[in-house]
Amino acid sequence: MDAHGSLRDLLARTGVHDFTIQSQGTAGKRLLPIALHLTTGIVDSQVSLYRPESKEGDPRIWISGLPKYAKPTDLIAIWVGKNQSLHSLNFSDVGVEDALSDEKSKLTESILNSIDDRGTDIVSELLDKLRAISSRGYVETLRKGDTGVGFTLESMLGISANSSKNPDYKGIELKTKRVSAKTRSNLFSQVPDWKMSSCKSGLEVLNRVGYVDQARNRLALYVTVSSTPNQQGLFFKVDEEEFNLQSMHKSSDGKISPVNYWDLELLKERLLHKHSETFWVDVKKKVINGIEHFLYSSVTHTKSPIADYFGPLIESNVITMDYTLHLKESGNTRDHGYLFKIMPEDLELLFPPPIKYDLTQV
Repeated sequence: MDAHGSLRDLLARTGVHDFTIQSQGTAGKRLLPIALHLTTGIVDSQVSLYRPESKEGDPRIWISGLPKYAKPTDLIAIWVGKNQSLHSLNFSDVGVEDALSDEKSKLTESILNSIDDRGTDIVSELLDKLRAISSRGYVETLRKGDTGVGFTLESMLGISANSSKNPDYKGIELKTKRVSAKTRSNLFSQVPDWKMSSCKSGLEVLNRVGYVDQARNRLALYVTVSSTPNQQGLFFKVDEEEFNLQSMHKSSDGKISPVNYWDLELLKERLLHKHSETFWVDVKKKVINGIEHFLYSSVTHTKSPIADYFGPLIESNVITMDYTLHLKESGNTRDHGYLFKIMPEDLELLFPPPIKYDLTQV
């Protein structure tokens, strides 16, 4: 069978196998054990991972003995479990649906036993801490402005303020949002590849597609870019075949030209690293004596983003990016990041089904 993109990505990011460094031909073939999960139990088999000499070495995968348990057009699931073990299940097999609906069936038991559950204790630990914070009711912000809601929560959790690209709490990323604000949530920030970009710096971007901010008397660019041209004529072009994303500019005379360039695979890696597991915290706010107070009310828990959906979700305007640039009096450029964002209600398009917890209920 073809080892398609999402399968190759799964094997690479879990450290099981990297097709990109595998040599072609039988000499480079790799055999690994795999467990075939059936309604009657588990069958131990082997999986072959290889790149043939022909067809530019397109990655292949084959499970030994699979024809005994599957036929062409069947839907075969493959996952990585404990200790980088490989597992497979034929979802088209008669009886699988009924077996999975029974929590005491052999199939359900074998699948649950295969899953790496090392993060469960950390999830429970963080949930307990968030419930304790929520039980305090509305707490006074520790910092004025938009960043106060996140800074206050991290301070109460004992997390130091930093600019690290790593997740916040023992491998879990924390994202906070005021419930009243119908705004997009930040996924991550990623600067363009300046060497591959038409504009080689933030200053060039401002000079080419920026506008004059009359209120502050400065050159600026604070706009959202999607696949549809915005007021500055900026829009995204996704090229999945060449693995890149470019911001394009459509001038008043209709001429289209590139502005900035991002490596699409790098963006996927940033997504997988930043949001391997995330708590999206909803926050209610109240102003008391002119000061914001926060109630941390609920959490949406996501894991394992589907990185291959990143490009299509940009094309469909679900994921957008904000330029946040302006020119300082010194002549230098100030930017607050190149922010890739998504609406909270669209998280389920990028992640497997999220789980929601009400922090006010103990």
